Amino acid sequence: MNPLVSIIIPAYNRAHLIKETIESVLVQTYVNWECIIVDDGSTDETLNVIKEYEIKNKKIKIYSRPTTKKKGANSCRNYGVENCLGDYLLFLDSDDILKEDCLQTRLGVFEKFSSLDFAVFSMGLIKNNRFENYKYPDLTDVSREKLIGLFITGPLPWNMTRPLWKKNFFLTQTGFNEELDMFDDDEFNLRVVYNSNIKFKFIESTDCFYRVYEENSLKYKDEVFIEKLFKSHLELLKTLNQLFNSNDKIKFKKELQLNIVGIMNGFLLDTRLSRREYKLNILFFYRNFRSSLPFKFFLGLKYFALQYPLEKKGSYRINKFLDSKINYFIDKC
Repeated sequence: MNPLVSIIIPAYNRAHLIKETIESVLVQTYVNWECIIVDDGSTDETLNVIKEYEIKNKKIKIYSRPTTKKKGANSCRNYGVENCLGDYLLFLDSDDILKEDCLQTRLGVFEKFSSLDFAVFSMGLIKNNRFENYKYPDLTDVSREKLIGLFITGPLPWNMTRPLWKKNFFLTQTGFNEELDMFDDDEFNLRVVYNSNIKFKFIESTDCFYRVYEENSLKYKDEVFIEKLFKSHLELLKTLNQLFNSNDKIKFKKELQLNIVGIMNGFLLDTRLSRREYKLNILFFYRNFRSSLPFKFFLGLKYFALQYPLEKKGSYRINKFLDSKINYFIDKC
């Protein structure tokens, strides 16, 4: 068995980080790989940095996102898939790191369990340049319904880098949603897990690392980021509405309500918030998902409070009161 693994990396303004990511690919003990990096219109030195690697190693292939495709990591991932030759796919973020035996370990699982569509591996953390293992809950025997619920409410059962996909299976899933700037892990994997015929396996072997750094946390204070967050969340709600039949909406009613509350609670009193995007989320949820009367009343008050500037005392007090009573309304579901 000597299959080709395509490692697909979307990149935007990561000149200061992507070298370490690429170096972790270059040192893989399994050597039959190609690394496809799709630049998303970087304005720093990212393109120059990755082209230096392309010159030195023919297995590294650089593309730029076509201007006809919407800007974003998902467009870059899909374009990478269109241009890859591999039998297996690994989607690597431009600030994540692979352990040197990552590919070898993952392919070993498929040698042993050849009928799998994908396998999910554990991921560690990089904090202050220190590598740490992270203990994930054991989801080996968790039901499909439980996984769907976790992708709605969090914590996510897995993120982008943790799975290795059979390419033939991945191509049946219609790719990543290019309307999303965020919630890409949630939305794509919800569509995958909703399919009751999938075959996958959890492997407790840490073979990749997620970078935790200040830049990642500061983005939540950026006005443009917050607006993209709410637009993407609306797209996630649309996917859920398309996937779920009426029985699903009853079965996952509490998870769906926790989802909309989670996105509202973090940014409700933030003056940078685009209230239009916020209201669109509330209205779409109200019109398309089942809710108890107390929860509908809760959403109605939220929507009403948003008709007035957040700086006004009345609106602020209503919102603060509602925030303090969220658990009450959820418990009434």
